[in-house]
Amino acid sequence: MSFATFSEAELKQLLDELKAEYLASIRGQRYISVSTGGKSFSRAVRSSDQIKTDLGDVERALQIKNPTVYGSPTSKTYVNGQSFQFK
Repeated sequence: MSFATFSEAELKQLLDELKAEYLASIRGQRYISVSTGGKSFSRAVRSSDQIKTDLGDVERALQIKNPTVYGSPTSKTYVNGQSFQFK
């Protein structure tokens, strides 16, 4: 999923929601309850691997939006067992 169109505030809110969902998944909860606008519903918790992937994507989008606050995005490349980091 591309998070490039989200505002920084939306990304921060999504990051908080993903962290809560991740905690629920590692605690073994199968459903999470959400209430918005006076309505309440439950939905199945995704696997922790799916959530971790989305967490990484949201954190990278925040780094791109505001690198002074969230740090600049980096990538590592491994060649013959040696690590090279790029900014």
